[in-house]
Amino acid sequence: MKIKNLFIITLGLALFSASCKKDKATAPSNKDLANKPADVYVSGYVNMNINGSSSQAAAYWKNGVLTILGDTTSSASFISLARGIAVSGSDVYVAGVVYTQNYGYAVMWKNGVPIKLSLDSTASEATGITVSGNDVYVTGFIHDVVVQNGNGTQYSSNPVYWKNGIPYKIPNATAINSIFVNGSDVYIGGAVKSGHKYNDTGYGMGSKAAYWKNGSSIDSLNSVADDGPYYSSAISHITVNSTGVYAVGASQIYPPEMWINDTPVALSGGTTSSTTTAIMANGTDVYVSGSTFYNGNDWVSAYWKNNVPTFLQTDLPINATVYSEADGIALYGSDVYVAGTAYVQFVATPTGGAYVWKNAVYTKLPDRGKGAFATSIAVAPQP
Repeated sequence: MKIKNLFIITLGLALFSASCKKDKATAPSNKDLANKPADVYVSGYVNMNINGSSSQAAAYWKNGVLTILGDTTSSASFISLARGIAVSGSDVYVAGVVYTQNYGYAVMWKNGVPIKLSLDSTASEATGITVSGNDVYVTGFIHDVVVQNGNGTQYSSNPVYWKNGIPYKIPNATAINSIFVNGSDVYIGGAVKSGHKYNDTGYGMGSKAAYWKNGSSIDSLNSVADDGPYYSSAISHITVNSTGVYAVGASQIYPPEMWINDTPVALSGGTTSSTTTAIMANGTDVYVSGSTFYNGNDWVSAYWKNNVPTFLQTDLPINATVYSEADGIALYGSDVYVAGTAYVQFVATPTGGAYVWKNAVYTKLPDRGKGAFATSIAVAPQP
């Protein structure tokens, strides 16, 4: 079993959270970027000790410099997570969630200033963010109250996206995980309701990967080995360029896969337990981030270029107690940037943390001494 958070139990994480950033249909050309150094932004959260209690605070790193976004003074009852990052000009946008004593609410930080995306009485969470011109899109969930009685409050989770702070629902959607804007076209990746089963026991019926273009539903996407009864989970990330529509996700009983113009392609070297988190395309070259087993031994961060995996090393050994996952990918000229997390499991003292790989060479990101987690990455030319 994967342990997403070793040190602090995270409340209410959304399934298939996206590793969204400011999407670009095509990476800038080498000629354009030859004399323009890159600024590298990574979203995530750091483990902290506040007033004697363990907590977590949303954060982001710019070129390795840590900025804390979440509350660092109140108490452990205020936990915040940053899940997506986008950059537009001099503005830095981060999407995430803040958990209070009673509920969690979706939030967007613009240049460090938090903006609530839902009413104070409405539980919600944000999973990713995209900026196009003057429009800011955030993906996430709103948790509507279904029953409130002596046994507590029960919620119904509804996927939504916010455009410039206004929430929108998509009929029949079971997940909204990624938004990509290509000119005047808006693509949304997620999942739709389906009679397909989770596995051969029939457990967990009801979802299949899909995407929408300008509000119109595209036929749900079959998995690589689709034989009718099993569902293809959800699109976790979608991108578009002049050569087509690219999406990435996973089938529950098949290896992780990507879709190229609606055609499913199994990722080489992946197992049914592998994960995929983000996809980028530069011309006909396709890059996917995620994690898989390395020599059948343990989870290791990886990225695939045209379906050829590159395993990403850290300062931790690859063995049965190390878990590593790449949670976002970005292209800048000929350089490939990946953000992720690696740590030693089942130990009392945190070992590992958040990492950035540039062309498969790692840099560990600073934290507050208790571990950190990376969730998304964006790369932009320096001013």
